[in-house]
Amino acid sequence: MADGYGRLTKKEKDLIASRLPFYQSIASGERRPSTDAQRHFLAVAQGKSRAKTTDEVAFLKWRRAHREEAESPRNAATGLSSIPSQGGGVPQRRTFTVRLEGTDYKWTGKEWVNSKTHICPPKMLVKRLEAKARPQFDMEDENITDFDELLSSARSAKSARQFRRACKLAQRAVLIASDSFGANAVLCACLRSINEPQRAIDSTAHLSNSNYGPLLVSRAAAYCDLNEWERAKDTIGRVLAKNAGSKEEAFFVVDRIKSARPDLYS
Repeated sequence: MADGYGRLTKKEKDLIASRLPFYQSIASGERRPSTDAQRHFLAVAQGKSRAKTTDEVAFLKWRRAHREEAESPRNAATGLSSIPSQGGGVPQRRTFTVRLEGTDYKWTGKEWVNSKTHICPPKMLVKRLEAKARPQFDMEDENITDFDELLSSARSAKSARQFRRACKLAQRAVLIASDSFGANAVLCACLRSINEPQRAIDSTAHLSNSNYGPLLVSRAAAYCDLNEWERAKDTIGRVLAKNAGSKEEAFFVVDRIKSARPDLYS
């Protein structure tokens, strides 16, 4: 049951895929219920009422499967001990647990969850967890030397909005393979996210002539951050002209340029 969906119907899987963040925000208390349906959902999540709707049943089944997987002997974690995930050829994703205000929270390798309920905590609590877990992250990251694992960890950190950590991992990956489009794209995006657009441009200048969509989009967005609208337009234009992928993200950049400099598209 590696994906936690083993007992769900197709409709329930689709609901989880599209609505899980909303379910978790209600169940964790991050979002205050505003309707009778949401209040009943919260009561169900807290074990105070029986599930009646498809949404409630899907969430409970997902949470049960998620819990069983996490509590299996292969994945169980206590204290700050790290447990590598299994998988042929896939970079290992380590998990560990942090106690905060009497509650245990588990880092799954992708996100923080309450160890008992497996619900993601509110954003403010995540910041405190990451501050407390920083030595653990640093220790884990220092032990990574393989390029693929560095890049995979950088992408996971970026997805978890751990942008400074992702930058460090991506920089180390670039030191190993300076011409890696993927590593440079992650580095460029994360440097922008920590408000260093000029470094994002300078660090990836050696690949400025590439046609790799994610990198071009990040560089174009960095030019926008720097108010260099003509360069932003030229760069994003290559994504659209070359069919280089990342089209949806590219249109966001185009809209940003048009908003600031409509004359460039007149």
